Amino acid sequence: MTSQKQWGFTIIELMLFLGITGALFAGLLVGVNTNINQQRYKESVVSYQGLLEQQYSRVYNPQNSRQGNETCTAEGGVESVTDSGQARGTSGCVLLGRYVQIKNDGMKIETGDVIGVEPAAASNGISDVDAIAAYAPRKSPINIQEYDVEWQSSLYSASQATSSASFLIIRSPVSGLVRAFGQDEPLPTVLSDMITVGAAGSSIKACVRNAASIGLPTQSVTVNAKIASPSGIQVNGGDTTC
Repeated sequence: MTSQKQWGFTIIELMLFLGITGALFAGLLVGVNTNINQQRYKESVVSYQGLLEQQYSRVYNPQNSRQGNETCTAEGGVESVTDSGQARGTSGCVLLGRYVQIKNDGMKIETGDVIGVEPAAASNGISDVDAIAAYAPRKSPINIQEYDVEWQSSLYSASQATSSASFLIIRSPVSGLVRAFGQDEPLPTVLSDMITVGAAGSSIKACVRNAASIGLPTQSVTVNAKIASPSGIQVNGGDTTC
């Protein structure tokens, strides 16, 4: 009688196979998640840059969003009324530009219109900074928009604190040139306090950080107020100061 051999794997061989396969699969998942987080981080940087560029575009191509049931007061404020209000273009209010405010520990961005009122005295012969301040700029209560910094990212200042930077992008009512003003602080209650030569020459950096471990150097977005156009918004792909 001949004996038959039985072929198969021992329990130790099966355990080794499953262990190696599991380790390879876990490593693959880690790599995939890292790649996804890296792509999301890059998208959050590009999204913030695009939002800032959009504000410049809206100043160069203004749109009056005031509705027919709102009226502009002599002091340059906007109030809702029960009747038909004022038709657009018939009030003393002037659409000057846009504002940007980083808030909520660098996780949200608020944008809106900046309006003013024509001064009693003529603004001819004075600088753009003085002319803009003479229009008593203030935030419009209409169509305020709020955005989240995408993919759990947040904005930090160069001093490593959560950013509360603010920007004003305003077209001069005298020369028609667009001027930008920036500071590493929230918008002042009186916007004219921010309309200064110093703020017009500022360079405000926001470091973009992500809560996840992404294995990429921190990127930053800098707004150079001296260049009052989208080209003044610069992305640094590996900012060691962040």
